[in-house]
Amino acid sequence: MQELNGRFLADKDMLEKQQMIDDCEKRESKLTEWESEFIDSLANRICRGHTLTDKQAERLLKIWDRITG
Repeated sequence: MQELNGRFLADKDMLEKQQMIDDCEKRESKLTEWESEFIDSLANRICRGHTLTDKQAERLLKIWDRITG
């Protein structure tokens, strides 16, 4: 059961990250060229079924906070 619960939490976390990526893509005009490419690479990574590293997730949060705040 623990594994299933962990899997559920991981899926929920990835859904939240995907929503943040979607939010960033909707505000692409506020992104630098590097940020835009970074966000695209994260979207591709998630589409391939990979998770984000802690460092990628932290950078995504910083970008998201800046452009949605």
